[in-house]
Amino acid sequence: MASFSISSVLFSASASQDYKETKQGTYVYKGDGINFYEWEFRTKLRVAGKTGEHYVDAVSKIVDGLRGDAFVVAQEVGLESLHEHDGVETLTKKMREMVFPMTTQEAKELFRQYTKPNGLLSRQQGESMKQ
Repeated sequence: MASFSISSVLFSASASQDYKETKQGTYVYKGDGINFYEWEFRTKLRVAGKTGEHYVDAVSKIVDGLRGDAFVVAQEVGLESLHEHDGVETLTKKMREMVFPMTTQEAKELFRQYTKPNGLLSRQQGESMKQ
């Protein structure tokens, strides 16, 4: 059985290029690895320079766009932590831990699969170097 990192390398992302937004224009994020960095950038951009009630409003819109596992992480962070000045930093840190729990182990597994002579990532019989 292939690990998450191997299956993500072999995954075709053509269907996941589209993204959804809420009615307020917030990026909808479900906690998947392929869209994490885009969500993180959009999230930090939304709260940049905001203070007080504007910051709380922006955080509320961000949480409104979370679905599934991503929403569970926001619930675990809690309202008190989210409304603090570094609440979004805490949220993105916890989200990163949830999305990429075993980065080092997955990198080792990916390298092992890459170096296998007949592994999933090796050149197949009859396949040219260009393919």
